[in-house]
Amino acid sequence: MRKHIEGCESKNVDLSGQIRSTDIRIKERDEDLYVVKRDIEGQVVTNSNMRGDMNANMQEKEALERHSRVLLGQNDDLTRELERFVNTDEVLRQ
Repeated sequence: MRKHIEGCESKNVDLSGQIRSTDIRIKERDEDLYVVKRDIEGQVVTNSNMRGDMNANMQEKEALERHSRVLLGQNDDLTRELERFVNTDEVLRQ
């Protein structure tokens, strides 16, 4: 009976050690999980900010493209006007 009790006590000591070791590993993994969750939350915020920046940049690009089309149209008008002026000047010089 005494051997059985000593065997059980020995097993209890071993199991207690395993429980402590497992508790430590669980705590480490919980800490790792917390860090990963914070990283994910940070990435979500960064992603949201980058999407906002991208949308603003796309709107600015579209505005610049519209402005470029206006300038091209004005350039065409000025080119035609200059050609008429040059033609009129040549006619007057003859």
